[in-house]
Amino acid sequence: MNQTEPQPTAMRRRRWMIAAVAIAVAAATAGGWVAYRRLTQHAPADFAVDILLAQDLPDPAGNPVSFGRYRGRVLVVNFWAPWCPPCVEEMPELSMIATDYAARGVDVVGIGVDFPDKIAQFAAKRPVSYQLVVARNIGYELSRQFGNRSIGLPYTVVIDRYGAVVERILGRFDDYELRSYIDTALDR
Repeated sequence: MNQTEPQPTAMRRRRWMIAAVAIAVAAATAGGWVAYRRLTQHAPADFAVDILLAQDLPDPAGNPVSFGRYRGRVLVVNFWAPWCPPCVEEMPELSMIATDYAARGVDVVGIGVDFPDKIAQFAAKRPVSYQLVVARNIGYELSRQFGNRSIGLPYTVVIDRYGAVVERILGRFDDYELRSYIDTALDR
């Protein structure tokens, strides 16, 4: 055997290393693609607002809230859960927004995606100045209809008085930006 030719064992090792690197690159690429698809917001379904406005969901006390009453008004919808720290952190800001914009025809609704008793306990301890409703799994599906494919929380949607989605925010919102989206909805 010629001394310059690689040994069969060394050659096999090199092939295995090249194959392992190729597999790792393919796996990383596939993982990146899956993450991109899951975390990227998709356009809201054309009928998402209609589905939302057709809902009758209970408040934390169990009383029905008809979303049809929000038709023709600017609506800020916030999907949240009591176990979600960023959701809880932004609730005081949503309360201020609800108070500041109420006279201008803006409503804020928090759609809780947890068990009714958990949301009722939370609402009793931390009252807010906007409407809370209990949606459990329906809330996740509503959120998905608005383009939240990862069903991450919090998820905030601003809808103008004509039923058009102005903006969607996945994760904790910035107060200044959310107010600018609401102002845009009011100017339409």
